Amino acid sequence: MAGSETNPSVLLEQIKKSIKSKQELEYFYIHQDRYKFVLEKILKLNLPKGSKVLDIGCFPPHIFHGLEVLGFEVWGIASKHEPVKLKNVVSLNIESDKIYLKESYFDLILFSEVIEHLIVSPKIYLPKLKKLLKNEGQIFITTPNGAHLKNRMKLLLGKSPSFGIGQLYQTKLGDDSIYYRHNREFTGSEVKQIMKDNGFKIRNFEFFAAYSPFRKNLNRDPVTGIVKLVGYLITVMFPGLKDSQYILVAK
Repeated sequence: MAGSETNPSVLLEQIKKSIKSKQELEYFYIHQDRYKFVLEKILKLNLPKGSKVLDIGCFPPHIFHGLEVLGFEVWGIASKHEPVKLKNVVSLNIESDKIYLKESYFDLILFSEVIEHLIVSPKIYLPKLKKLLKNEGQIFITTPNGAHLKNRMKLLLGKSPSFGIGQLYQTKLGDDSIYYRHNREFTGSEVKQIMKDNGFKIRNFEFFAAYSPFRKNLNRDPVTGIVKLVGYLITVMFPGLKDSQYILVAK
């Protein structure tokens, strides 16, 4: 793996050019900083070429394809409501279904922007993931920071940082649309506690900006841009207010 193939920015530009759908392209622009952060961090893990990586919540498969280019053996789990038809990708609900993948097989599980969408106890699905890891295998997690600046400002203004009442009214028993929204966002201390309670060793933790105002091709009015820039600068001074958090844990 040499040259531009190991440069996340170049790699993401290649992935962007392969996107055909306008809707998917808009999603890519929103998440491009997070993609870059994830790929850079994974490269710094110095995993050998051919290492086995499981990408949970791999729709759309932007990072999935990036990891393939980086030389990993990539597998994926997609939710049942997501249209992913790729080799090595299975469709299931990690909360309620048995995971029919090899146990003690994966060097790394990528769990990016997933846990905030789940509804049951982490003690139900984390043991399933643990069985899939090799000894000293790792789980790489990113998730929104439940105590980020925007949430705190909403509370100060008397507004809820959670999803709207309208979405709640539309929720029905057995309706998979519940997984489209953030059902529970966690603080940094909560994420670390969950990992410890499930027997994982914490290797790294940090807050980061996944949705900075400097992302390319975002259409917004100047006033909104200024507000977001001021908010971003505040989080630079106070990292605990950043929008996202990353935690790396080992089996």
